[in-house]
Amino acid sequence: MRAPTEGPGPGPLEASFFVEALRANPAGFVFVGLVVHALLWTLVPFVSEATPDPRLLVGAALGRELQLGYADTPPLAPWLTALVHWLLGINAMLALGPLAVAVAGWLVFKLGRQIVGERHAAIATLIMVGVHPVAFPIEAFDGNVLSIPLAAFAVLSWWRALRDRTSGDLMLFAAAVALLVYAGGQGLFIFLALSAFAAATPEGRATLSRYAVDNSALIAAAVFLIVLIPRLLWLALYRFDGAAPAPGAGIDLGVFVGSLAVIGGVILGHVGLVVLVVLGSPLLASDRATAPSFVRPSLDAFTRRAVVVIALAPALAAGVLALVFGWKTPIVAAAPLLLYLGLLAIMLGGDVIKISRQRAAALAAIVLLVLPPALETATNIISPWVAEAGRATNFPAAEAARRVTDAFRARTGRPLAIIAGDTDMAGAIALYSADRPRFFPGADSRRAPWIDETELHAAGAVVVWRAEGPGSAPPIEIAARLPGLVPEAPLALPWARPGRLDPVRIGWAILPPGR
Repeated sequence: MRAPTEGPGPGPLEASFFVEALRANPAGFVFVGLVVHALLWTLVPFVSEATPDPRLLVGAALGRELQLGYADTPPLAPWLTALVHWLLGINAMLALGPLAVAVAGWLVFKLGRQIVGERHAAIATLIMVGVHPVAFPIEAFDGNVLSIPLAAFAVLSWWRALRDRTSGDLMLFAAAVALLVYAGGQGLFIFLALSAFAAATPEGRATLSRYAVDNSALIAAAVFLIVLIPRLLWLALYRFDGAAPAPGAGIDLGVFVGSLAVIGGVILGHVGLVVLVVLGSPLLASDRATAPSFVRPSLDAFTRRAVVVIALAPALAAGVLALVFGWKTPIVAAAPLLLYLGLLAIMLGGDVIKISRQRAAALAAIVLLVLPPALETATNIISPWVAEAGRATNFPAAEAARRVTDAFRARTGRPLAIIAGDTDMAGAIALYSADRPRFFPGADSRRAPWIDETELHAAGAVVVWRAEGPGSAPPIEIAARLPGLVPEAPLALPWARPGRLDPVRIGWAILPPGR
């Protein structure tokens, strides 16, 4: 069910270029905005990072194994990363995070178009550029980022199934929620909030009753279970390790913060949205009479309640449980639950939206669009000259891979088959090595059951670790798992981007085949 098109509003002489573009072609305006946003954030690592983020490299190395789960991360993001790497190469992986956010934005617009009309939906989507956890994909592509478009697709399918009563959308909702479990834990809050709302309202119960009559609900449940059960069995077998992205998947431990810090970060992350809403509102504006206006039909009570639930209930439920259980997580994990706050703001703004201070609001939106990626690029470029330690994206992965691969070949006469040890280093070398070795994180068979002791001894391996201090001995845990490891002289390599940094010291050892 689509909302009728809004009224034409004031004439073109009273409106800025942006308002005219919004009035003439709102869908095209949103599409261009999302494409520009994705391109800017794709250029950030392409221009300023010598090596992709460890999450991308580790994810692609893990994804090659096509497991139903991994010890430190859900499997869907590694699968997609490995597929993109196989088809298009390493640089193509840089676009995955920005592309996920752009797809989510378009799905948010499609839902908003059905609820508040095309122009109001465009405004609701575009002002989300001011929400830090959603619009700033600084985090590399992992399960948290992949959950953003999956969550948007689940909510859109749910709304269509509820209002249009189409069984196909009900099945898409079931599949999307099940797939969210392969990306992280956010889908649980979305599923519970939307299902509870449908069951608690007369309109929702009427729709559910209709689906029960024609067996659509039974088929959707079957789709849900068929997709979900393999993942649940894996999680139960491994005690739910890897249900959400963890540091062992190449994520810097420093980005994991307590629940209060996440909630505070989310609140502060909405400053940009508040600025855009205040600038565009008639509050203390001098041009109220001539401000361009966009009119929509009045919304019924059911739709209003639905928007409130979609926008707030999953995030509030997650926040309460995070406080109760003391969860630590990256702030970006909240992004899939915050996608519809722009839609909520527009709905609360009333049936007539007047855009005051058009040029100031447009300038603020451009600043929020361009400044964050520009600052991130500048930070990456100057970091080697001002920081005490190099960034993970400045690691000389290509040179390290060439050195250890050539050494293994020269010593054994065989291609390098397995790279083990430090997760970030081994993951990077696995992707950059010409021999495409298998990835054995931590040399720990519990984390990498796809490599057993027999295969390791038969094929041999290179083991790498961070050489800290004057010595080159491997970490205690690696030495315990690989007794008899004989370290080589540490590799001292310059950082990929020059600066005022000491060389990278890589401890390493060769496990000869057949030992």
